[in-house]
Amino acid sequence: MVYCISTGHGCNNNCVMCVVRRDDNKVFEKICTEDIFRQIDRMPEDEKEIVLTDGEPTIRDDIFDIIGYIRKHRPDASITIVTNGRMFYYSGFSDRMASSGNVRIITEIHDGSREMHDRITGCEGSFEQTVAGIKNLLRHGMDVEIRVLMHKMNYRNLEATAKFVRNHFSGVSRVVFFPIDLVGNARKNIESLAISLEEIMPHLEKAIDILKNDFDVKIYHIPYCKIQKGYRDFVYGKTVEDARLFFAGDCESCSFYRSCPGLWKTYAKHVDSAVGLIGG
Repeated sequence: MVYCISTGHGCNNNCVMCVVRRDDNKVFEKICTEDIFRQIDRMPEDEKEIVLTDGEPTIRDDIFDIIGYIRKHRPDASITIVTNGRMFYYSGFSDRMASSGNVRIITEIHDGSREMHDRITGCEGSFEQTVAGIKNLLRHGMDVEIRVLMHKMNYRNLEATAKFVRNHFSGVSRVVFFPIDLVGNARKNIESLAISLEEIMPHLEKAIDILKNDFDVKIYHIPYCKIQKGYRDFVYGKTVEDARLFFAGDCESCSFYRSCPGLWKTYAKHVDSAVGLIGG
């Protein structure tokens, strides 16, 4: 099981598809160190993985205090940080993170080109920092997962992005592709971002073909019925609570229902709710 800890919504990027509405000042209220410690203290004993997420955890001044608190009070738990990776550009920071023990990093490459990546993040120079940060982490032998969030701005470039990942990040433990959830900034920018899975899939298949022999490749949040048979083994099951997912009334008749990730509810509402059953 995974226990997610919110470190607040402050971030040094302003991604167009962020699930947080970045023009809402209320979301930037700081979560103090003691509140995060209390979240850790409430962690059930049977949970063995802590995920630090929301906003950008690594820009917190107390990030290493938080890691130290987890190490002291839950030494049996692994730590995963969901991050844009930019802070690891600074070698002193990446060195310290590497010496913090068993910390796993999940980060994102939005496009294989500097221009498009920075356009998506809304921050000039973010591509350079994220790429250098990932390389610093890999130099330390850290466990790094790269995610590519797919939408109208970058789906045609998936093949080029896959080639970039292959050529620059050997040693990455996993590469994950998934469509965006149309909430927050993504909802505000829906006209620039919303795209059907049918349009994405040919480009995604080419990207998977480039990476599948060298990386553990997964697809999140795309149901089996939207994927060609030869690529269904890359589908990972549900990663969020059912309340955020859409299944049609007859989905239970599908042979893949129990392991299917379904559609984002926001995709079904704003783009397409059609699904197809797969027989035994």
